[in-house]
Amino acid sequence: MEKARYHNERKASDEWKAKRVDYLQRLKARLAEDPEFAAIFRAYARERCRQWRIRVMQDHPARREELLVAARAERASWRARMLAEPGAWEAHKFKARAWYHSLSAEDRERIFYAPRKKRAQEKQT
Repeated sequence: MEKARYHNERKASDEWKAKRVDYLQRLKARLAEDPEFAAIFRAYARERCRQWRIRVMQDHPARREELLVAARAERASWRARMLAEPGAWEAHKFKARAWYHSLSAEDRERIFYAPRKKRAQEKQT
């Protein structure tokens, strides 16, 4: 009730929309000109998304299934587009392999092996 009232009275106003557009423009400019701020901002956003996803996955099984079905459909659609275009799948594999081989040993450990070890430890406890 309160959420709907706030949305109708505040967020639907022209004043709020103008402030929001101005804020987003300033934020986009700062992200473009300050790489350190952009890295911190994106890391914080990733963490918020991760926390939200964990909460949804635990507390709302029906919503979890909806998200999983949507993700599977999106991935299947992407794969179908890749396979439909001649050479696109091979180009994707080449690019992915080049990226993987460009990683340092520390990056490979952080991205691939550390999360696997962490999950294995969590299963044991």
